Amino acid sequence: MTPTAGTQYLLVGIAVVVLGGVGNVLGTFLGALFLGVARSVAAASFGGGYRDLAVYLLFFGVLTVRPQGLFARRAAA
Repeated sequence: MTPTAGTQYLLVGIAVVVLGGVGNVLGTFLGALFLGVARSVAAASFGGGYRDLAVYLLFFGVLTVRPQGLFARRAAA
């Protein structure tokens, strides 16, 4: 074991939660499904080394457009 063991899984997990909207269980599930499909398509299209790049590009792209996440609930006024 090394101190960095599992870091990759942690980063993908954080990306899933933020994409789905923090505190939204259904959004987190849909975000995980969406990221899983994106990783598979990227690995099939460009090779296994690019699947994580697809996750981070998608993550930063969504954060740029919708910082609250894709499926976040609107705040009550």
